[in-house]
Amino acid sequence: AVMHVQQWHLGQLKKKVEQNRCAATDVLPNLKALRTMADDLEPAFPDLADDKRFAEHASKMRARLDAALASPPLNCTGVSTTAQGIGETCKGCHQDFR
Repeated sequence: AVMHVQQWHLGQLKKKVEQNRCAATDVLPNLKALRTMADDLEPAFPDLADDKRFAEHASKMRARLDAALASPPLNCTGVSTTAQGIGETCKGCHQDFR
């Protein structure tokens, strides 16, 4: 369930770019939701919670989202870059654990 909701929020960021709705006020709710849900990665996957690689991937996701929230993208180029980076972080974990 956590992955589905995160995927939806990431999709919303990409949709905002398509709609040219890239002000911080448009994207911050999705970034905040992604960050909040990133705190639940280990509990969502209890069999992997003690795996060092999984913990590193989860930590990287939180760090990437913390950086995005600390300096939110202010235009569609920035939102696109941010969404791509989040997607790459997801992909890294999926390559190891899917």
